[in-house]
Amino acid sequence: MIFSIRSFQIYATSLAAMLVLVTLVVSLKETQGHLVYSLDDPYIHLALAESILEGEYGINSGEYASPSSSILYPFLMAFGLFLGFGSVTPLLFTIPSSLLSVWVVAGVANRQMEFEKFDNMRWPFIVLAAAIALSMNAVALPFTGMEHSVHVLAVVLALSGLYRTAVLKDTSGLGVAVVGTIICAFIRFEGLALALAMIIALGVLGYRRHAIFSALVIVAGLAMYFATMKSYGLPALPSSVMTKSIIAADAADADAFGLIVGFLVNIYVSLFNRWGTLFALTATALCVVAFLGKDFAKGHRVFLTVVAATLSAHVVAGQYGWFARYEVYAVAAMLFGWLALLKITPATSLKTQAAALLLLVAGSPYLHPTLTTSAASANIFQQQYQMGRFAKDFFPARVAVNDLGYVAYGNSNYVLDLWGLGSEEARRLSRSNQWTPELLDEITKRHDIRYAMIYDAWFRDVPAEWCLVGRLVTSKVTSASDNVSFYLIQRDQDVAMRAALNAFIVDLPEGAKMATFECETS
Repeated sequence: MIFSIRSFQIYATSLAAMLVLVTLVVSLKETQGHLVYSLDDPYIHLALAESILEGEYGINSGEYASPSSSILYPFLMAFGLFLGFGSVTPLLFTIPSSLLSVWVVAGVANRQMEFEKFDNMRWPFIVLAAAIALSMNAVALPFTGMEHSVHVLAVVLALSGLYRTAVLKDTSGLGVAVVGTIICAFIRFEGLALALAMIIALGVLGYRRHAIFSALVIVAGLAMYFATMKSYGLPALPSSVMTKSIIAADAADADAFGLIVGFLVNIYVSLFNRWGTLFALTATALCVVAFLGKDFAKGHRVFLTVVAATLSAHVVAGQYGWFARYEVYAVAAMLFGWLALLKITPATSLKTQAAALLLLVAGSPYLHPTLTTSAASANIFQQQYQMGRFAKDFFPARVAVNDLGYVAYGNSNYVLDLWGLGSEEARRLSRSNQWTPELLDEITKRHDIRYAMIYDAWFRDVPAEWCLVGRLVTSKVTSASDNVSFYLIQRDQDVAMRAALNAFIVDLPEGAKMATFECETS
């Protein structure tokens, strides 16, 4: 059996699509037919999208905040909400992005490996197709509901377009390269490293108009975004980026010493991470081949350098994990680097078999999230989905939380995010580790918060006046804790709160249990 480029693409993409469908069906079964993502985070984007449609930017009406780690994604979500797709909106972008990424990479792999030269080698092609989907986390990643699937696609488009242009001398790839470059810059801030490398590469290769156009669009877009944030009284970088990245927070606060230390710490962490080590080794190998290898055309050297720069940037400033999503774009770039290196070796059946096994081993860390996505969705259904139900349907009042997403999405009442994604004030307090009982008491009283649903592990010392009235216990897959404590802050709401809890408990799903307590001080 001989795989042509098109037939291999169809096979690899169909395999990924089938696995996505199976995962969706199993997840729906685990969540009683409700579409629930494997993370709570996409509901933050949806809540922000609701605000955008109302002409604002934040979580609460009249209060500006930048909880999204993407410039573009909330507007894509707003477009989906405007069209009436509701909470299905993220899948409209994530699933097609992942499947298209598999399609493009499968085509490049076939072209690089020259499958058409071999017959009776079915198993390496089958394994390679599965390995491509697995290496890009194409099955689990869409169900996070986050922008990372779109980011992976942007990287794939940019690099495939550059490879076609620089190495194959086919200028039809220029448009694809430019589109991928621009999307990279706006879908994730990490994408700016690849975008910059792509712009320089296009200029070096002589495509200055394309490079200048890409640069102008990106600079104009970033300037508009930063100016808008400044007009709202917000930092240039989103609160979600600064909350999760010390480097970003130090950069926003103009802390030069902290920034240098942050880079050094991140490099150290990267070199002790499986992916970080692979990125560093691959970047080194690509640079050695690009600068010391003989008989290489300029375009090939430029392409290898762009991939090496992307991987190096992630080693220096990137993050890993969070249900296998932060580094996936860099893994996709690494695959392109490997395929480019394989191209310089003779086409043999042994090379094809070795490549199939290499990609399978490399993608093995994503087997776990692939197999546990349905359990993760069940976890979010048991915990954040239920918290959202309680806040919107049973006790609709001003609430404080440390897990913002589902509670804020579709909620017209004020939601105080103590972690800081939806509140710049709370972010600064959280960054400074200033969550004393006195400050918690002051900020909740100032915002007229009636009750709180928080992880005790994150707030070990709460105000003495807060009454522990309930604790929701669930599974723990992607949630930060397996239990959420419900505190009544305004004592005059005790009767109403207890009635709401009693009604809420009746409909809790399997895997979620609610214990109630007398109004004791903690």
